[in-house]
Amino acid sequence: MAISQDCKILRRKLLSKSFASFPEDSTCSGSFADLPARQTCWISPRNGNMRTERYFEDFSSGEIITLGPRTVGAGEIVEFAAEFDPQPFHLDEEAGRRSILGGLAASGWHTAALTMRMICDAFLLQTASMGSPGVTSVNWRRPVLAGDTLSGVAEVLSARRSSSRPDMGIVTFRITLANQKGETVMVQENPIFIGCREASA
Repeated sequence: MAISQDCKILRRKLLSKSFASFPEDSTCSGSFADLPARQTCWISPRNGNMRTERYFEDFSSGEIITLGPRTVGAGEIVEFAAEFDPQPFHLDEEAGRRSILGGLAASGWHTAALTMRMICDAFLLQTASMGSPGVTSVNWRRPVLAGDTLSGVAEVLSARRSSSRPDMGIVTFRITLANQKGETVMVQENPIFIGCREASA
């Protein structure tokens, strides 16, 4: 069905307004080392309340937040793949075994979606999150197979106040996800806009 010219114009205006609100200074940088020594002492509340517990000022470079664990079942792998990534090795155990993946494997996008949920459960839903300009990088290092249990860490690479939006800061995270064998399955880096407790003068 053709989209009317009026709808196209409205959509363009809405997208333009949305992206115009993103600060222009949203870059990321940093390094990743010595995880165990920097485990965060902050524990996310898990009572389901959507109240803000953390603001930009509460994040600092080097902090580590624990994610997971989360076991990935065969049924959800197939369900996700059937809807979004219907390649044979994501849909059928035998096809997966014949592939280089070695078994029924989750789509990389499924792993990314699971990671997002783990981030939400660990801290984001109790944070003054204002969205994100995008993912800087994502690398799938190893297949996530049916029955794998994923856990990981979110490391704060940098935290700086936006120069164009004094009410927010830009916190850049590196997410490292591993399976039950300790093998890294995915590494992702991305900035998140987080509201400030107090706007700078």
